[in-house]
Amino acid sequence: LEQVSDKDNTSQRLMKECIDLKSAKDLLHQQITILNEELVLAKQKSLKQDELYQVELNVVTNMKDQIAKLQEELQTSAIQLDVQQRKLHETLEKNNELQTQLTTTKSTLNDLKLS
Repeated sequence: LEQVSDKDNTSQRLMKECIDLKSAKDLLHQQITILNEELVLAKQKSLKQDELYQVELNVVTNMKDQIAKLQEELQTSAIQLDVQQRKLHETLEKNNELQTQLTTTKSTLNDLKLS
């Protein structure tokens, strides 16, 4: 009778351990599933960040190209402005010369009228 009782106790103890092991196995399986899902999400996030980095890199590259183009246009405009200023200066000098000639001619005419 004692042996039967010991066998029952052992059997119950083994059943309890088996149930505990099964619960532990289920819990580990759930944790593995959760970790796999987190890994998938982390990979997706990493890919998205890589895509965003590429977009930012493209934007920066485009902006640098636009800045270079605008600097070239500015340089061209500065050269054209310099040419226009020289022409204006030449025109002003010629205008001053003509004004001087006109004044001299007027003075000569006045002198001729008086004499």
